[in-house]
Amino acid sequence: MFDFFKHLQYRQKVHVSLCALLMFYPKPFKELKQDYPGIKDVIRGYFKDGTGPETAAVSIAGFILTDILGKLDVDSRERVRDQLSGLDIPQFRAAVVNSHESLNELMTGTRMVGLAFALADSFRQSKAIDQFEFDHFVSEILGTLQGKSKEQRTSERTVGILHEAFGISVILDGDDDASEVLPLQLSAIGRPDFSGIRVNVRLEDTPTGIAMLRVEDGQPITDRRNLKQEDLARVPRDAEKCEFVNLNSRTGDNYSCIIAGDDSEVFGDGRAFWWALAEVKVVLADSKVNGQRMTANALARMHFEARTMWDIAVEQSGSIGNMRDALVLMRNAHVEVINKLSNDANTEAAKLGFEIVQAMILATESEDEKLEEFAFHRFRRFLWKIGEEPTEFHVYCHD
Repeated sequence: MFDFFKHLQYRQKVHVSLCALLMFYPKPFKELKQDYPGIKDVIRGYFKDGTGPETAAVSIAGFILTDILGKLDVDSRERVRDQLSGLDIPQFRAAVVNSHESLNELMTGTRMVGLAFALADSFRQSKAIDQFEFDHFVSEILGTLQGKSKEQRTSERTVGILHEAFGISVILDGDDDASEVLPLQLSAIGRPDFSGIRVNVRLEDTPTGIAMLRVEDGQPITDRRNLKQEDLARVPRDAEKCEFVNLNSRTGDNYSCIIAGDDSEVFGDGRAFWWALAEVKVVLADSKVNGQRMTANALARMHFEARTMWDIAVEQSGSIGNMRDALVLMRNAHVEVINKLSNDANTEAAKLGFEIVQAMILATESEDEKLEEFAFHRFRRFLWKIGEEPTEFHVYCHD
């Protein structure tokens, strides 16, 4: 009985999100179930799989929209695409809220897709759906508008249209870079659960010592860790922010620390701090370069700066194996040099090249195989040509 009510609540949440996504469905919404009688069974399947209601709604909306758009003639699909390319999303949202007459100038398909994109993006920003689910939703619809079959609708070939439609900038090697804009290349490797965690905490005195409590829910930290009470006692109680970092390294050893205050003072093991730094740098660099359009000159500059600095770092370390085993005290050398080079670089592409190599070096030093593998796949094309990858990373090459 409890599951029945949980399923009922879930179905209602899906319906609310679906109704919003398809607000411009050309018929009364109650007829949607008649047009697509399998929706009820699909929702039940998503419920059993534990899929979030927003994810389920976006997936169903994607199926319905591709079905509707796929039945349009070629000219109509082209008109929808043209209108989408000139659509100003903030103005469109305002027009929807105010029922502005400018909406009447848009084709039904344009209104449906524009609103669905805007709401799906809001779900993405609120973490109700993830980036992959958003990209897949967009690529299916844009691929349909291009007249592509389902097999042809890949994110790599269609996300670029979204970038054009919504004014996403292109990475250049200087303002005068007029070289060819390259097609998107998206890695098929998603972000895994790395071998460490970063959690915002507060410290609290208890009868048995100083406890660490998660800021988000007040629950105590129970992860196995090597922080001592002496380490916790040194943490300033007036620090506005305390972050607990815990790393289970490739050797099976556990390293922990607290990073406190605006100056990021470290209390505990330095290995945990360097893992946290690596994780931040890798994720940040990845967000800047993957899924972004760039010119041929920009890619060449990024590769040159990243590869040159990588070769220097390996030579100074003696080998990639030595880099992996570098003492904590020695890890700052590469970071400081690359930071200076990046600050002195005069183009966006050059700066990104240095960010990429810094992230790859830190990942290699992180003592986390999962983070290292993720960085290798995400930055591979910026550092090595196919077949030139170092043998130490061949274990990660599955293609």
